[in-house]
Amino acid sequence: MKRILVYGCGNMGGAIAKALARNTTDWQLSLFDLQQTQTVLALQKQNVPFYNDIQVAFQQSYDLVLLAVKPQQAKDILASLVPYAKQFKLLVSIMAGISFRTIEDFFPTKALIRAMPNTPCSLGNGVTGFYGNKQVNQEEYQLVDSIFQELGLSVKLNSEDQVNSITAIAGSGPAYIFYLAEMLEKGALKLGLPKEIAGTLAKQTVFGSANLLHQSEQDAARLRQNVTSAKGTTDAALTSLQENNVEQSFLTAFQKAYERAQELSNE
Repeated sequence: MKRILVYGCGNMGGAIAKALARNTTDWQLSLFDLQQTQTVLALQKQNVPFYNDIQVAFQQSYDLVLLAVKPQQAKDILASLVPYAKQFKLLVSIMAGISFRTIEDFFPTKALIRAMPNTPCSLGNGVTGFYGNKQVNQEEYQLVDSIFQELGLSVKLNSEDQVNSITAIAGSGPAYIFYLAEMLEKGALKLGLPKEIAGTLAKQTVFGSANLLHQSEQDAARLRQNVTSAKGTTDAALTSLQENNVEQSFLTAFQKAYERAQELSNE
């Protein structure tokens, strides 16, 4: 049985920890955080070990430490882990924009994996892309893949730069969908629907459409065409979006997100 320590139990770290806690066959889970977050309190009831003292946490060894902290804390936390490098085999970082180069300044010979999950992982419907350095072996890749499969779709990438690409699309992607839901609600209000109906309408439209796309054998373009009758209401709306160059606005936004991820990596 593999021993896993989730270091950082905030929103994303907590979601991952909850998912991993459902599997008690393949690994033994432990938690580390300076605070007793809601996730920590919930999982302590399931007898998942929790530590807020790093010396105590690393009195035992781990097959994998999953680092789920804010990128701004990266260097301080990586430095704090250096004395315990022999106590874990593989370090998995989900810190956005923190490159192998930065991590390897602290752990030059350690097996490292960078991963980017998104927030639907908390429901088991997420996407996680990951990539490892040259020290990662096949067994370790399989372990990480099995972990992220607990969160939804797991994708092994072909380069570190693709971590930045998946950050721009899947990592930030839920915000784009939520933004669309906001616009649907605002549109419903503007067209005279009451607020309690507008919000529910937006949520169900996004949910139902995403579910249809997920289950359909047709791609998004074909499903869009199926809804769009010539000279109908949907056609009028989509024509307006095209005339206002919304497609290019989205593509530019994705590029900006990718470039920002690159900047963070270079910093």
